[in-house]
Amino acid sequence: MDYIATQDILIAFIQETWLKEVKNHTTAVIKAHGYNIHHYHRSSTTGGGVAILYKSSLKIVKIHIPSEPTFESISVKILLPDHRSLLASCIYRTGAISTFVDDFDEFITNLYSKSDKLLICGDFNIHMDEISKTQKAFEQVFSSYGLCQFSKKPTHKSGHLLDLVFASPNIVKKNQVTVLPISPDYPTCDHSRLLFTLNVKGMPSQTKKMIKFRNVENINADMFRSDLSNTLSSISSDQSSFEQKIMRYNNEV
Repeated sequence: MDYIATQDILIAFIQETWLKEVKNHTTAVIKAHGYNIHHYHRSSTTGGGVAILYKSSLKIVKIHIPSEPTFESISVKILLPDHRSLLASCIYRTGAISTFVDDFDEFITNLYSKSDKLLICGDFNIHMDEISKTQKAFEQVFSSYGLCQFSKKPTHKSGHLLDLVFASPNIVKKNQVTVLPISPDYPTCDHSRLLFTLNVKGMPSQTKKMIKFRNVENINADMFRSDLSNTLSSISSDQSSFEQKIMRYNNEV
């Protein structure tokens, strides 16, 4: 969570959350950082789970898309100005590859019944870097809906491309998907982080903060002590109202 907050990321797609409840300490920490979360979790078994985290400034609502047996998913609608919207889904394939392609085809059909502007991210556990019958069939499915796949480099420690970013035309900026090295700060994670930029008008820009500070090493301690004492003495002897004294304190101290 610290990485997402410090990088000022607007929206994040997370797989294998390992959450077991709708609300817990993890979701509380997420909200404390100024983010909201929609997620699917396993309540009776360990592992799995998918989530979409997003800044509270975004207008996002969870939508229902019928679940499929071979993967976990969570879907939301991102509300944009002028009554436009973008559907976004997070995917984690868990079932047999032999039936996944058909299930994913049905899933996209259900998404398209709601919008033709789609963004789908996730861990599909398919070696997209290797030509195979499954890889070709999967590629045929998403290309038939006009979706582009933007991940081009290996995303797993084994050297395979498993984590994918699909989008309708003009949703994701071309050549803007960056595959970061697997971080040693997260020893249990064997996947890379993917960063990309949305080409969607109306999305709030990332927050820029200006931080001002004093160089304490250049402060003359004796002069500072004298100035502070004189200012506090002057405020204390001031015959003005209490509110005016507080204002002077805030402005001068």
